Amino acid sequence: MNVSNDIRDFETIDWSKHPAAAGVSTCSIKASGVGTVRFCPTDVNGQVVPIILTDVWFIPQQPHCLISVSNLEDSGAIVET
Repeated sequence: MNVSNDIRDFETIDWSKHPAAAGVSTCSIKASGVGTVRFCPTDVNGQVVPIILTDVWFIPQQPHCLISVSNLEDSGAIVET
């Protein structure tokens, strides 16, 4: 699962989708929408590498953005641990 708390991150968003997930506590949190996010980190050589993530949940009250390592790898990124 990928989550963004900033609407400016989204290239597209579907406001009709409102998935919910359970957290650590007994409370669940509901997304305000689901969409596509593009970001452009640099690689070790300083080259910009555009990454597009789909099905990103927009949760404005989430304190941090979350990116799934497996989703990064699916988009072509190489993640070293």
